[in-house]
Amino acid sequence: MTSNITATEKGRNLELTVGDPGDPESIVLTIKPLSSDVGARLLGLWAGIALATTDTAVEDANDLARTVIGAEWEKFESLRAAEQTDVINAAFFWNVQGGGIDLVNEMLRDGLPKAQTALASANGYAQEFSLLTTLLNGASANGTLAPAGTGGTTSQPGTDASSSTPTVPPTSAN
Repeated sequence: MTSNITATEKGRNLELTVGDPGDPESIVLTIKPLSSDVGARLLGLWAGIALATTDTAVEDANDLARTVIGAEWEKFESLRAAEQTDVINAAFFWNVQGGGIDLVNEMLRDGLPKAQTALASANGYAQEFSLLTTLLNGASANGTLAPAGTGGTTSQPGTDASSSTPTVPPTSAN
């Protein structure tokens, strides 16, 4: 579920209204368009984070957020955490290579996973993204990450994970 955010294109800008449009307490952020070079860099940052190929995920996420929010940072900081997350994602999906208003509205309507899958597909990462999400979903269900090329394993306390045979501590010979 996303926050109460409405996205519209106004000229070359993305206008994000947080709250009900027309409500005097709503907050309107105007996201400026970024060059295609920056859109490609955003895609690289996102892919590194989403595909877990970066050692600097937190720094990359902060760089991505500051880049897409731009001059609206002060307004952005006044939002609640859930609103900030949705605003970052909307601004990102609008400016990233392969993105646009349709992808923004898909994220706001159908949620982040669907928009991420559409973005990965638009940029040729569909198979890799699908494999990663399957692995991560399986790992969270099983509680463990399996090494590449092996099945996931789970073990109950007091069992040997390789055989599922209960382990017995050694006893003394006396």
